[in-house]
Order: sequence, then C-alpha cells, then structure tokens
Amino acid sequence: MDPGRFHWLHFEGRNVPETRRMLRRVREVAPRVACSVEIEKPRPGIESLYADADLLLFSRAYARHAGYDDPLDLLEAVRGQTPAEWLVCAWGAEGAAALDRRGGAVRSDAVPPARVVDTLGAGDVFNAAVIDGLVRGWALEETLPRACRLAGQKCGQWGLSGMALT
Repeated sequence: MDPGRFHWLHFEGRNVPETRRMLRRVREVAPRVACSVEIEKPRPGIESLYADADLLLFSRAYARHAGYDDPLDLLEAVRGQTPAEWLVCAWGAEGAAALDRRGGAVRSDAVPPARVVDTLGAGDVFNAAVIDGLVRGWALEETLPRACRLAGQKCGQWGLSGMALT
C-alpha cells in the first residue's frame, strides 16, 4: 500500500510496537500525510506513539488512569511530549476539550440525546467528526462542538444508520 495516496491516516493505539512501525513508515515514505492516533487505554509504551502524530485523540479513561480529572490538564501535560498540531480529549457526558500547537484551548459541552439508546460507536463517531473537521480546514472552535453533537446524536439511536457528518 502506498500511504502517499491518502490525505489522512488514522491509527488506534492498541498494538503499540506495530502501530509505531506503521506511523514511522508513513513518515518516511509520505511525510505530508496527516496521521492521527487514538489513545484510548493505557498500554506499555503508548507514549511512544506521540512522536509521529499530527492529532492525538485521548479518552477520559486514559486521562483518569494518568491521574487527571480535567481533560485540559492532561492535554497541557502531553503538549510538551509531542509535536502534534492538535490534542483532543473526549470526556463523555461532560463534553470534550482540545489544544492546538499554539496553545489555544477549546472546551465543548456534550450534546446529549433526549434518551440514551446505544453508546456503542459514539467515540468512533466523535473521532471521525474531529478528523473530518480538521481535514476540511476548520478551527477547533468549529470542529469540537460538531463532534460532540454527532456523538450525542449517535447515543440517541441504534447503530450508525443515517449518521452524516453534517
């Protein structure tokens, strides 16, 4: 596969050694391709993935395991460990927070549905919406609330049918 034919590649930080190899390979052969990495759960060596990401997407579970009770506190701590342009931390029913490389901080409230029906995939919807907004060139101030809204919409319905990044 030629990674250079893509605009953006997304990775999940599960098998850390393999993910690190894939990220480094992309950086070697297609340095202009943006890469995002989801840091969902603590795993040995997961911090090594920070070095080759343009966007790091953290979960509340990871932040809490790392000792943080506020998403921006985690992002501020990580900022010095990565050259990533964007850092985002989803905080479930409490919304999300983000930082850009220049230090601009954004918070967004969650947009819960009238009734929670199915939360499976809400995090993936959130991540996809963040990536989509950044690919479109939108600022975090536009991207983060939209991602929270779409994740909330997902929680109010079964499955992904009818979900649109609008």
